[in-house]
Amino acid sequence: MGAIEKLQMLTEDRNLRKKLAVCYQCGMCTGGCPVAHARSDYNPRRMLETIILGQYNEILTSELVWLCTSCNSCLERCPQKIALSELLIDLKNAAAESGNIPKLLLERAKRIADTGQSTPTSKASLVWRDKLGLPPPPQANVEEVQTLLEATKFLGCVARGRNGVNGTRN
Repeated sequence: MGAIEKLQMLTEDRNLRKKLAVCYQCGMCTGGCPVAHARSDYNPRRMLETIILGQYNEILTSELVWLCTSCNSCLERCPQKIALSELLIDLKNAAAESGNIPKLLLERAKRIADTGQSTPTSKASLVWRDKLGLPPPPQANVEEVQTLLEATKFLGCVARGRNGVNGTRN
């Protein structure tokens, strides 16, 4: 089953359909969104509208879905209590399954899979640790990390993103 089919099934869920049907399109979600304040092209209300209209491919190939910080400001402000940030997590998962993962996230994911760390320790940090008499930072158990990534199907998404058409986007 592809990402679009999974998204269709998700939006056909009776409880979610009821909530989406009563969405006022009032814009309260966008008004309280910190990302929308930083980027004028980010609009949670319009993303919700895209889902309601069934424009799944448009939303799954958009970079905007990846910008949600899951702060739940939208939920706190929504008079209908639509958990938009949870829906966006599902959208991110569907986008990842279809190979649409921003390049920066792919690089970080590959680094986690290869080293167990999302950010490499800088040489400056190692020098300062040595000057302060601190031991070198502990190394992650890469085999254990990879087991977790495989169990969550994370590595498959990384591979699809790396090989997918949209997976090399900046």
